[in-house]
Amino acid sequence: MQNNNSTPSIFILPVLDKFLLYAPLHELSALLNEAAVLQVKQALAKSNPDSLTPELADLLSVLQAPPVQNPDRTGELDSQFLGIIPSRRCNMSCVYCDFGANLSPEEVIDPDIVVSAIDYFAALTEQKKKQFFMIQFFGGEPFVEQEIIDIAVHHTRLVGSKIGLIPHLEALTNGYFSERQRIFIKEYFDRIVISFDGFKKYHDKTRPKNSRQGSFEKVVDNLKYLSTCNVELSIRCCITSESVDEMEAIAQWFCEEFNLDKVNFETLTPNHETEQAKIYPPDPYLFAQHCVRSWRILRENHVEPAYAPISLDKAQTTSCPVGRDVLIVHPDGTIASCYLLKQDWDKKQLDLAVGKVYQNGRMEIDFEKIKQLRNLVYSKPRCESCFCRFGCAGNCHVNSTYPGSPQTYTDFCIHTRIITACRLLEEMGQQQMADEFLDDANALKNLALQKSDNLFDFKGQ
Repeated sequence: MQNNNSTPSIFILPVLDKFLLYAPLHELSALLNEAAVLQVKQALAKSNPDSLTPELADLLSVLQAPPVQNPDRTGELDSQFLGIIPSRRCNMSCVYCDFGANLSPEEVIDPDIVVSAIDYFAALTEQKKKQFFMIQFFGGEPFVEQEIIDIAVHHTRLVGSKIGLIPHLEALTNGYFSERQRIFIKEYFDRIVISFDGFKKYHDKTRPKNSRQGSFEKVVDNLKYLSTCNVELSIRCCITSESVDEMEAIAQWFCEEFNLDKVNFETLTPNHETEQAKIYPPDPYLFAQHCVRSWRILRENHVEPAYAPISLDKAQTTSCPVGRDVLIVHPDGTIASCYLLKQDWDKKQLDLAVGKVYQNGRMEIDFEKIKQLRNLVYSKPRCESCFCRFGCAGNCHVNSTYPGSPQTYTDFCIHTRIITACRLLEEMGQQQMADEFLDDANALKNLALQKSDNLFDFKGQ
């Protein structure tokens, strides 16, 4: 590990009358009773396995071995993808939007900046000897700027063909695009993520076209069209206090109506806009319960639940583009690792800009700033003793764990901790135990609100 954090990454979680030992960097999970936990803790402190049973001695040997995973990013710039924000404009009026579509300048990115960024990223991709040339589009609504999308897509394909790279094009969209645009998507895009909030009564309330018109029918029509295409199709569904109790029904309906690869259920992020609209986030315990059960429905229908803050297969120090060397080009040519508005970073005393693209083709990258962002998780006091630190990794660096943010668990922390614990149990073949845990309000609170998950802080109950 390159960080200077000395907190051992061995955690202990109360689950009903058992304890779940979890060591993500050692790829180890185990259910123990209290006496066994105390024995393992003592043996680790003394490096003495003599008094342990053979099973606990085997567990101890794994924990004393070097970590299997090292989540830290090291070495030269290695961006996972190039992001392009054509503008902040949008063709919808989502009531919870704080992406700046209504308040930000009408600035549209210069095509020369787009071309220069693609050329730079193509050279970087070739240098890293990668096969795929990954480009993602964000907004506002990216397809509002169809001319920019056209230029970017065709230049990407041209550059890729010249140097032997396979273009991989993705877009995060509201799904409110024309028949001509969806044909264009079918022909050129590999993956589309559509923000769609479930049943009509929920979607039209949160994501209207305007004050008089909903967007549900148009988005459903486009989802059904893309379901027949060779495009990886994902839904990003925002859950509120009104829709949380119908998550299982929404998941089942998604699977029956559309040919999906992934579904991401996420909670409403409260802001000034949501307060004005009188819509609220769900209770975190309810969301966790319904989320775990919804995921089972998705898997039964061969749809993958997509939730970046939970990463059991691979330990990570960030669950968003920040810290992954990602380069996202904003409309003014600023290169950042985040697609949120600069004014949002400034409010939280963060600087997530890592470079600049100029209209003359010159491009600057500040690699020292990129290296600083790689290890943000190690400067988050709230995360130091949380067992999700190498999954969630603090969630959004701007909205959740910004400098000076409260150290107490948020609603996001609570539901993420519960969902992660249930996924660990399920992967261990303990689905019945996960169900009993979800139905026990006291057990949920004991785990969700435990101040420190660090094994060496465990004193027994």
